[in-house]
Amino acid sequence: MRCLLLMQKSVLEELARVLPPGPVDGVTFVPYREETNIPPSEYDVVISRAMYDAAMASADAGADVRWALLQSLPPERVLDSTPDLLAFGDREKTMLQLTRVAPAVHQPRSVTVRWEGADVAACVRAAGLRFPLIAKPLLACGPGHSHELTVALHPAALREICPPTILQEYVNHGGTLFKAYALGPHAMVQERASLPDLQAVTDEEEGERNGLVRFNSQQPPPSPAAFGVAALEAAPPCEGEREQRRAVAAELVKRLAASWDLLGPVGIDVVFSHDGTGYVVDANYFPKTAGKMEGVAEALASAVRTRVMRASAAVPVRRSDTQCLGPRYSEPQSESETVVE
Repeated sequence: MRCLLLMQKSVLEELARVLPPGPVDGVTFVPYREETNIPPSEYDVVISRAMYDAAMASADAGADVRWALLQSLPPERVLDSTPDLLAFGDREKTMLQLTRVAPAVHQPRSVTVRWEGADVAACVRAAGLRFPLIAKPLLACGPGHSHELTVALHPAALREICPPTILQEYVNHGGTLFKAYALGPHAMVQERASLPDLQAVTDEEEGERNGLVRFNSQQPPPSPAAFGVAALEAAPPCEGEREQRRAVAAELVKRLAASWDLLGPVGIDVVFSHDGTGYVVDANYFPKTAGKMEGVAEALASAVRTRVMRASAAVPVRRSDTQCLGPRYSEPQSESETVVE
């Protein structure tokens, strides 16, 4: 049984460290090479990061080729449904999916502003959001700017926020982010340093500052000093709390992966407020760090065999309702979200 890894070079390099060149439980993983003459249709299963290639197709020739190849494949040949994966490339659609499959999962209150000429401050007022806010591009992966986030400390700062964007209420979380990953029965949780606890301030209190702190989510977070008087001192969680929160994050990501019916690895970012409530602030499919999970080779091989068995039994690839989501919404989709055209 042969499985093609139809992904960009950086992800293949990470996987090469854990996937042997020979078979794993009867499955041979073959990294994609543009120079190969073997079409993807000749493989039993193809694993892709469709959301990345779709986002980069117009700017990257390699992504454009991979995206075209993926679209040429019948659904039963891909590990997970392409429409399902595309939802991970749009932060709004990801939030809606979280709400639909797991209504009990907490997410920060938010507003989505899609129109480039919209009055962001008016949208925030209409949604009743409280400062500080964190603004994220709707595009969740691909181009570098998809990882450029902004913290707005007071209303005047919103003049610098450019749609399309999603603005979320900032959740104080003791400066610790829990990144949880699931693949089959396996789960892994990593702790990362995060932004400090913050308080809303006025532009007068900010002085010469403009109330904005920009940062890249793939780089170390800015220090408390970057936030000036808005930064609060907060003790990090004790070891007992950290252990409990790691367990909660692990169970949550496994539950979400099962609810989405995804065979490939899923990742979520979770922060815990000081009352212990966990909030999912991001979700992604086949993150680069998935290769660090224990038993990843065997778990991926099991996923491939499951896909082949489903195809043999004529079980269709599940198509979630994300493929029916249009690019614009006129009504709020949940209590935690308001969408502004």
